[in-house]
Amino acid sequence: MEKCIFCGWYRRTNGPALRFYGIPREPGLKRVKWLCAIGDRELSPKDKVCSFSHISMF
Repeated sequence: MEKCIFCGWYRRTNGPALRFYGIPREPGLKRVKWLCAIGDRELSPKDKVCSFSHISMF
């Protein structure tokens, strides 16, 4: 089950309209913004963020 690492929402409990995105791996402004928002947490390739967090960040 996918969980947003930013807000903690799950795909199954928050409805099908909520979309999940991977955090960009390549360096750039979007990755820097996510790393600043998440903090010192270790990132894995499976980490996802939801569309609600994605919209509120940018």
